[in-house]
Amino acid sequence: MSRLREFKPKRSKASVDKPWQDEILIERLADDGRGVGKRQGKVVFVDRALPGETVVAKRYRSAKRFDEAECLSVSVPAVERIEPECRHYAQCGGCQLQHLGYASQVRFKQDLFDALLARLDGPVAEAPLLAERFGYRHRLRLAFQAGVLGLRAARSHEVVALECCEISQPALNKAVKALAGQQELLRAMYRGEVDLALGEGGYCHCRIRLEKSPSASLLDRMVSKIPITISEIKHKDNVLYSADVSLQYPSSDTVFRPGDFTQVNPAINAQLLQKVMDWLAPTPDAFILDAFSGLGNFSRELLASGARVLGLEGDAQMVARAREHVVSERITFRCQDLFSDSLELPRDLDAVVLDPPRAGAESLCRALVRQPVERVVYVSCDPSTLERDAKLLQAGGYTLEAACWADMFPQTRHMEAVMLFTRSQG
Repeated sequence: MSRLREFKPKRSKASVDKPWQDEILIERLADDGRGVGKRQGKVVFVDRALPGETVVAKRYRSAKRFDEAECLSVSVPAVERIEPECRHYAQCGGCQLQHLGYASQVRFKQDLFDALLARLDGPVAEAPLLAERFGYRHRLRLAFQAGVLGLRAARSHEVVALECCEISQPALNKAVKALAGQQELLRAMYRGEVDLALGEGGYCHCRIRLEKSPSASLLDRMVSKIPITISEIKHKDNVLYSADVSLQYPSSDTVFRPGDFTQVNPAINAQLLQKVMDWLAPTPDAFILDAFSGLGNFSRELLASGARVLGLEGDAQMVARAREHVVSERITFRCQDLFSDSLELPRDLDAVVLDPPRAGAESLCRALVRQPVERVVYVSCDPSTLERDAKLLQAGGYTLEAACWADMFPQTRHMEAVMLFTRSQG
């Protein structure tokens, strides 16, 4: 018996991934800041294009229901279009909105937040928390390869040589320039990443992660030649060098090291702390949970109010450092999996503040429905998971009482959202 040949349909010419180049009229902005238009009836997302513009776009990716394209030129510019401040903007993948005037950036994010509140049947948003539009970042992760130090290119692993990152603080850019000048050493280091962090007083430290294990002589050269204080050098999970050094977060008592999670924008973080404290309104006898507590960003403020605080965090190293630097009989830091379906909370909690990663806090919100508290302040960097979790809380008897957003990341599509939920204990 002959063997049946597997049927393989021929690909049509239309399905062949040949990048087209065409003129597109941009109708609106997508949630991620890209322009949205149509070509032959199919939706096209165009990088760095604005509503009302006619642009020449080139497709770089195709899906069944939409195409993705880069903007090659603008035939008819929008009035909101401005010249980007950064010389690397066309290549770097770090910022998405520098071509859009800042007032229009704020309107764009406000519209997104208002739409989110409408879907949640929530209140009118309070005024957004705003600060400097450039020069705000106090930490930066860079890549290096073949002697080049910089940031990853958009949609690529290629390293774009960095002379100056306009959204980073000047002292951080000074450190970047000093490190980039060590080309021979960077070339010997082959490939890896550098975490740069700036602390109070303008002190800058770095952590280096290498893709290849260095020789003893290269490691010695790195320690002696790199013109920035090195906190740690790692190859994969192996610590090759470590120094007992730390930084103080700007205008705060928080102690950290490069690579730790800290809010990138100290000025917005200060406003965020004040907003959280205003909404929680803790009394000296209150018992408050700081979930995803990290190094104690919110815990310190809560402790200063006289409240009793429980900080829960999944990273054991962060918990150990928080215990070391925030010492009081009224505060406890504990390592706990906050994504566990069997999560249980203390029975006598009065309020909760949570600042989860992008994955959100579904398990914690379900626990808060089972074990309700009077107030929950939810700080989020991802609107989609925030919406999911907010609906869980609302279905569980909580009321969305107040909301606002913070421009933690100007010139990018990202925002930080803050919501206050209340629940009657009757």
